[in-house]
Amino acid sequence: ASSLGRVVARDATEAAALASAASFLGAVGPLAFGAAIPRYPWLAIVVAVAALGVLGAVLAAVIGGNRTRWAVILAASGVAVAAIGTQLEIV
Repeated sequence: ASSLGRVVARDATEAAALASAASFLGAVGPLAFGAAIPRYPWLAIVVAVAALGVLGAVLAAVIGGNRTRWAVILAASGVAVAAIGTQLEIV
């Protein structure tokens, strides 16, 4: 492989590792709360929606968008997905 090929492969591996770690960390919070406090199963949904709100604010800050708008839209999307999951008896 060429030098450029090795650089591209390394960059792709680093990006995949970062995406995997972020995905795992994003999922472990709500799962941990749900497992730690099984008496309140809705708590996992609240934590997930809050995490989406924080993610929206951070993404907006990175790209120069409106933090409040992004946070509200991502949190509302989380509520919508949770409602659909509840209707389908997935949640």
